[in-house]
Amino acid sequence: EPEPEPEPEPEVEAAAEGEDGAEKPREKTQAEIAAESAAKKREAEETYAGYAEDVKLDLIRSVMSLPEVKRSGYALSGVDVPPVGGSTGPEETCAKLFTWIPPRPAMRLKPKPKPEGAGEGADEGADGGADEGADGGDAAAEDEEPPPELPEETAEEAEARRCADPSTAPSDVILLKIADGGQHARALKDKHPEEYEAYVEWARAEEEAAKTAEAAKRAHADAAKEWRKANKGKREGDEGYEPPPTEPSPACTDALVAYLAHEKKSVTLREVDARGTDHVRLRRAKKSLGEPRNFRGMVGLSVDAPDPAEAEAARLEAEADAADVERRRAKRERSEALRTRQEAEAEARELDALHARSASLRAYLASEVMPVVTDAMLQMLRIRPEDPALALSDYLLRRDRRAAIEEEAELAAKAAMERAILEEEKKQEKERRLEISRRKAAEARAAIKPKSVVRFVPKVPPPRPRPPPVEEAA
Repeated sequence: EPEPEPEPEPEVEAAAEGEDGAEKPREKTQAEIAAESAAKKREAEETYAGYAEDVKLDLIRSVMSLPEVKRSGYALSGVDVPPVGGSTGPEETCAKLFTWIPPRPAMRLKPKPKPEGAGEGADEGADGGADEGADGGDAAAEDEEPPPELPEETAEEAEARRCADPSTAPSDVILLKIADGGQHARALKDKHPEEYEAYVEWARAEEEAAKTAEAAKRAHADAAKEWRKANKGKREGDEGYEPPPTEPSPACTDALVAYLAHEKKSVTLREVDARGTDHVRLRRAKKSLGEPRNFRGMVGLSVDAPDPAEAEAARLEAEADAADVERRRAKRERSEALRTRQEAEAEARELDALHARSASLRAYLASEVMPVVTDAMLQMLRIRPEDPALALSDYLLRRDRRAAIEEEAELAAKAAMERAILEEEKKQEKERRLEISRRKAAEARAAIKPKSVVRFVPKVPPPRPRPPPVEEAA
C-alpha cells in the first residue's frame, strides 16, 4: 500500500486554538490512538470486502502503479495473498495482478531500392530551391507504402507470451521460517488462541503439501527411470522420442509463491529466519537481498529509527557486564582478603613452629653460652681494655684452659673416686664370699653324723607292784 500522507498533528491545532484563547483540548493517549487506528483499519477492511472482484483487482493494480509505491517499493506478506476472493482461482488472480501480455513488436521490412532518377531529382531539388524540395518530399511520402499488418494470433498464442509485469510483479519472495523447537507455536497458543488455530490449520496444510510433494517426487523419479529406459539411445527429434516428464513443483501452500516462483519462475526465493523483532527480520532480509536502493523504511518508523528490542538488549547486556565486573571485583577482594589471612596464619604457624624447634637451642644458649658471655662482658666492662676483642679472646682462652684444668682435676677425682668405690666393692665382695664359705663349712659340719658307741646295759627286772594296805583295801 502507498505510504499515507502526513496529516496535521492534533497538538499543532490545539496549540493554535490555545493562542486564540480557546480551551486547549486533552491530548490523546497511546491506547486511544491505537483504538482509533484499529477502528479505521476495520472500516477499511469492511469497505474493501464489499467491492466486487474486478473492482478489487483494479484497485490493487491502481495502487501498485502509483508513483509513491514505485518509488519506495512495496511488500506482500501472508498466506492470503492475493487478497481477492470470488469465483476466480488464485492462479487467475495472480495472472491479472502480476503478469501481462506485452504488445507484439512491429514487423521490420527491408527498404526498397531507389529508382535511377531519384538521385537526379534530389540534385535538381537542391539547386532549384526550397519549394521544389518540399514538393519532392511530399511526392516521396505519397510513394511510400504503409507497414504491413501483423497476422492475427489466437488466445493460446497470446497467452504463451504472458510474462511477469515489470511494474507490478515482485522481484523476490522472502520465506520467513522459525526453527525454535515449537516455542513460537506455544507462545502463540498462550497469547493469541485465535491466531494459533489458523496457525494449526496452516501447519496441517503445509504437512499435507509436503507429503504430496514427496509422493510426486517419488512418482517423478519412477517416471524418469521409465523414460530413460524407453528413450535409451534416442535423441530429441528422432522417431519415437518422447519428452522427459515434467518435474513436480516443491511443496507450497502460498498461491503467490506457487504461481510466481514455481510456475512462472519469475522471482527469487530467499529464506530468512523470522525470530526476533521487525528490525531484526528487516536486517536479515537486507543481508539476503543486499543494500536497499529505493526502500525508505517501514511505515510509522524513520529510516534510522533504533530497534527498541536491541536497545533493551544492549541495556541489559551493559547491566549484566557491570554486574559481572562488580561480581569479579568483589570476588577478587574476597580472594585477596582470604590470601592475606591465610598468609598471616601461615606466618603465625611458622613462628610457633620456629619457637618450638628453637626451644632446645634457646635452653642450650641460656644454660651454656649466655653465662660465659655475660661474665666475659662484665669483665670487659670492669677492665675496659684498649683492645676489647683481644682481651675478650684471652679471657675466653684462659677460661677455657681453666675449665680444661678443672675438668682434668674433676676427671682425676672422679677416677680416684671410681677406683676407691671399686676397691670397696671388691672388699665387700671378698667379705661376702668369705662369709658364704664359712656358712657353707658350718652347714657341712652340722651335716656330718658322729661315730656310734656300744655299751652293755644289764637287764633289771621290773619292780613288782606292792599290795595296797588293808585299810585302803577295805
